[in-house]
Amino acid sequence: MDAEEGDGNPQHFSTFEKHDELLKLQEEFLSWDLHVDPANSTEDSIEWNHLTKMQNILLGYQEQSYLLDPYLERFVLPVIEAVKAHAHATVMQEGIKYSKARMNRLCRHLYGYIRFRGYKNIVKFFPHEIADLSIARDYMLHENGFFHVPSEWELRYIVFLWLSLVCMIPFDLSQFDEVAQRGRTAQIIEEQARGQLHKTGLERDGAALLLSRLYVRGDTRERLHDFLRWSLASAQTAQDPVLCIGILQVLCEVAKSASAEEVRTFTSDIFRLGKIIDDDAALSTNTLTRKFRTKAESRIALRLLPGKPSRQKGCRILGQMEDEVQDEDISDDFEVPEEVETVLEHLFESLKDKNTIVRWTAAKGVARISERLPTDFKDQVLETVMSHFAIHSIAAASLYDLPAVAESTWHGACLACAEMARRSLVSDQHLPTLIEWTTKALYFDIRKGAHSIGSNVRDGAAYVLWALARSQDSQFLKPHAEHLAQRLVIVAVFDREIHIRRAASAAFQEHVGRTGFIPHGIDVLRETDFYAVSTRRTAFLTAAPAVALFEVYRESLFDHLIDVTIRHWDPAMRQIGAQSLQLICLIDIKEYGPRAEAKICRLLESVDDSDLHGSLLALSELALAYRMSYQGDELEIKMRSIFQYLVHIPKTTVMGPRHELVTLAACSLISNTITLSEIELGTKSSVPHWRGIVDYGIKHRSSQVQEVAATALGATSRLADGAQDISSSDENHETYVYVDISSQDFQQLYGVLLEGMKDYTSDERGDVGSWIRLSCVRGLAEISEMLFQSFTQESQLEAYLPPSKYHAAIAGILKQGVERLDNVRQESGEHFIRLLYMPLSPVAKTQWRLEGEDLFKSLFPADLNPSWGDGSWLYPKAVRFLDVGKYRSQVLIGLLLSLGSKTDSTHRPVSSSLITYCSDLPLASSPATYGLIGLVQDILAYAKSRAALNSVVMPALQAIHVLLEGDSLNRLNEHQRGIEA
Repeated sequence: MDAEEGDGNPQHFSTFEKHDELLKLQEEFLSWDLHVDPANSTEDSIEWNHLTKMQNILLGYQEQSYLLDPYLERFVLPVIEAVKAHAHATVMQEGIKYSKARMNRLCRHLYGYIRFRGYKNIVKFFPHEIADLSIARDYMLHENGFFHVPSEWELRYIVFLWLSLVCMIPFDLSQFDEVAQRGRTAQIIEEQARGQLHKTGLERDGAALLLSRLYVRGDTRERLHDFLRWSLASAQTAQDPVLCIGILQVLCEVAKSASAEEVRTFTSDIFRLGKIIDDDAALSTNTLTRKFRTKAESRIALRLLPGKPSRQKGCRILGQMEDEVQDEDISDDFEVPEEVETVLEHLFESLKDKNTIVRWTAAKGVARISERLPTDFKDQVLETVMSHFAIHSIAAASLYDLPAVAESTWHGACLACAEMARRSLVSDQHLPTLIEWTTKALYFDIRKGAHSIGSNVRDGAAYVLWALARSQDSQFLKPHAEHLAQRLVIVAVFDREIHIRRAASAAFQEHVGRTGFIPHGIDVLRETDFYAVSTRRTAFLTAAPAVALFEVYRESLFDHLIDVTIRHWDPAMRQIGAQSLQLICLIDIKEYGPRAEAKICRLLESVDDSDLHGSLLALSELALAYRMSYQGDELEIKMRSIFQYLVHIPKTTVMGPRHELVTLAACSLISNTITLSEIELGTKSSVPHWRGIVDYGIKHRSSQVQEVAATALGATSRLADGAQDISSSDENHETYVYVDISSQDFQQLYGVLLEGMKDYTSDERGDVGSWIRLSCVRGLAEISEMLFQSFTQESQLEAYLPPSKYHAAIAGILKQGVERLDNVRQESGEHFIRLLYMPLSPVAKTQWRLEGEDLFKSLFPADLNPSWGDGSWLYPKAVRFLDVGKYRSQVLIGLLLSLGSKTDSTHRPVSSSLITYCSDLPLASSPATYGLIGLVQDILAYAKSRAALNSVVMPALQAIHVLLEGDSLNRLNEHQRGIEA
């Protein structure tokens, strides 16, 4: 399952259930004295945890933040009053001290409400008396106040929001000035706010809002022109994108709030600022600069047009029912200012911007301006927007051949069309063209490297159709209802992205509910609702087959799966698409089975691995559908018909090193379609090289391909040998061991497992041979244990398991138990302990008894929980294994390999343990004991055995180096053999 499927269904609430809990936490939070620092670090940590709890409660309701609205005043008012009290006390009481930590947490908590619900919903609970202006003004000027601490951006943002609210009260600011300093209060506010425009934090947003409120006041309006002159000069000289963003934010708010007459006075300045941005690379390449420039120019254009919006006849506004639609006589007889046309040209270019937020801003600007234009003009705007779809389409053979740059153009066009549709600006004459382009945009998916682009285009197309259903007269939509329904259902169940499936489902739901012309609308909606399509597997394998039961949708779903889904760039989509195709074909296998074969076989001529992989998967799933529907000779014919398609794929492809997915799908096809007649034909089979494909898959480096190839081999075995799957049979498995397997064959199998413990294959995935070694350890331990429990005569046991082979297996398991990989050591150790304490039958207590059994049991008591994966626990015990002569050579090799490990947790304990062990060894060996000389000779002999291999020589040299550093070899000088060694 892909990551996006883990979205699940979010929890939904009907009320703010944690109201009492949050209120209690906040009351305790506000009870702490802001004048006193926390007593110690523990108390400080408790207060932070308290704040975190409140923030987490709000976070849990983030998706339904409106549930908090009835309680906002109760929560916000006490917090902002505490901030106001702090500001008032700071201004009125010189030298008063406050706790920086607690003030910071107070402001963070208040900002948490703003972030949760938006400043517009929170600021209305701020104090807004005229007297508050002087408190906020003097607080900003306080030299040592928290306002000027760089890290207290939340406090500055809150103060600016507070002042922006107070500035809306109609009173003369000069009443706060001394006679000789008229305008001083406005100057202080302006200077403090301007000083924040070059910052990247939220204080810039608050400052921009404050300045806009200041400049639209009647008594400070003249300051706007000074600000414009300063802005143009700053943008031209400073070339600072952050400052330019702040300036544009101010102008956006002024254009929104100022009178139309005032806006006209600085229109030319806005265009000059836009020219400066275009001419400066640092400014024009900044996304936010482009966004706010687009927004500012859009708002300027709006203020240059008549305020009363017009509406297309025959359309309805969102929220208005059809029977409420009335024709209005809107005067279209006015001349559109040239500046508006200039703005529209810029907006059309911005619709192609590489960044989504710029395109979104431009789309809203185009729609809002069009709403106020004469009917003929707005139709021209819509035509221009729709022409964006054709820009890259002329040279493209199909939608999938469009260049990557087309994504931005198509997305911007979709957003603009959606915004115009929401405002009922799409006339019935342009509706067919818009629907044609939008339904194409629903499939916009362009391959780019290892992924694709276009999900935002598909999302925008769904938005357009959603808006049309809500605003357009249903009679105009009726001719397109069936086509739209088929396209939306396809996207709702077969799109790769969860949010696109949900968007298409929402658009389909709107058309079902508002038009009444969707075929089987309610029934289909039950299968494709928001939650049903939220999981890809459910959408493909449950919703799609359920919708396909309705004939009007079946054909389009069937075609899309073959033409698009099984050719998708994502292998997971091809696989689940093939499974969905099987379920749809099962509805009418006689009709859709042959048709699917005919369409899929054409894809086998492709040179694209995606097409080959998808077509083979589809044929494999189709074979399963045939198996469910046919029997006897008819099934045989169907299976051979599908099987022979494999011959169309070149051997170099299906068995090539870079075609893993094709190999996997081919093995799957063989597994599902192989028949006894094809097996018996041998080289005369319709696919002569099918055995080679399976053999290649068995040897493949990918474990997934190996598994599928093994399944294909099992299918062949079932047909040719009549073999059964033992794991699914109830017979006594042990019976097969000594009845059906001869002693000679068994010894060969045992030898293969012994040989497998020598597999040290490595690739980019690491020590992949460890998987083989661990499997062999498991097999040797379990088979040995089974044999000891099965035989009652020594001759029988010796025939199947000679003592030499058993002790070789023990030596190999001990070797794995002391090597460098923690997981290998742990599992090998567990199997060794099982064999050590396994009760032996009387016939096995002599030759098969472990050498050094008493030593091993003293090191690993039966009641001990072994931790072989922990090197510091194991290696002090493991070096003692060298005392057992029968297993010594293999144990020594394992220890040497661990010494060569680069992992400190392995290298360090094995080094120290070996040094300690050597210090206690006698110098010379005897039949009963191991000696230091013998150890060194064994290490050197191991290095000489394969002197050309670094993997052998380097661990041996590392061991000698460790022993030399630990002064363990100094005693060698005392004996002639030691000197020779």
